[in-house]
Amino acid sequence: MKCRYHPDREAAVKCDKMDVGYCGECLDRCEACTDPCGYCKFRNRCIIWEHCKRSDKKNRLEREAKGDGSSPDTAKGNQSSMRASDRAKPERIKGVLFDFDGTLTMPGALDFPGIKKKMGCPPDLPILEYLETLSPEAKKPLLEILEAKEEEAARESLPNQGAEACLKALKQKGLSIGIITRNSLRSVKKTFANFNAVDSRLFAAIITRDDCRPKPHPDGVHQAARRMEISPQNLLVVGDFRFDIIAGYEAGAWTVLLTNGKEPLVAPGDPQPDYTVRFLEDLRLIVDRINLP
Repeated sequence: MKCRYHPDREAAVKCDKMDVGYCGECLDRCEACTDPCGYCKFRNRCIIWEHCKRSDKKNRLEREAKGDGSSPDTAKGNQSSMRASDRAKPERIKGVLFDFDGTLTMPGALDFPGIKKKMGCPPDLPILEYLETLSPEAKKPLLEILEAKEEEAARESLPNQGAEACLKALKQKGLSIGIITRNSLRSVKKTFANFNAVDSRLFAAIITRDDCRPKPHPDGVHQAARRMEISPQNLLVVGDFRFDIIAGYEAGAWTVLLTNGKEPLVAPGDPQPDYTVRFLEDLRLIVDRINLP
């Protein structure tokens, strides 16, 4: 395995959470821990964490989490519909990969706190990551609870504001369209019964937890890009949650955070989205601006 930041070097350590390698220099500089303030089930045996937990990087992220030390530029980027990152503009966008719940559908259909409570999942752990800590025997009945709740939400879910018009407009521009979700494929397809103008056949790729490791791992973005027959560097990943931005960033794609008119759902230390939009209608303007000749 090669180093993530120095591809000419062999990796000295591997991050099991993100399945990427880092060289000794990255380890010494504490550039090898993607999220030192977030949950990681591998932490109690991770050499990267042992180095990073004493680092300036972790201290800085903890200060930002308490509201002390965050930069004005970061705050401005979270509120703006313009660019938030300092990366150069992509050469051209050829495809758009959407999150599903809360992005293409109206937010709130899934009651995550209620589901966690019924499953016995700790409030501070994502559901799928919690399930991975259990034995197969303990996991099975809880997965059945999750799937039942997802199907119940699928029957009630409605298209998000501007979603159908946005999808049709992007398709008319010749862009490839995809979905990446932590849900099951069955619940996604059931939700499309509530859409009026589009269905699952519009999408070149629908990546669910049945296909790969779920977001924030970047594997699903890579799989979607292959199915859409484009490079991640020509792909926009759009979502309403921090996991969408992390997955897109780790895969080398361009990212758009959808706020649905509310406060952005990101955490200190997360990669900044390349763009932030309040509503899906704004996405077409971003694509047009990037793809100007």
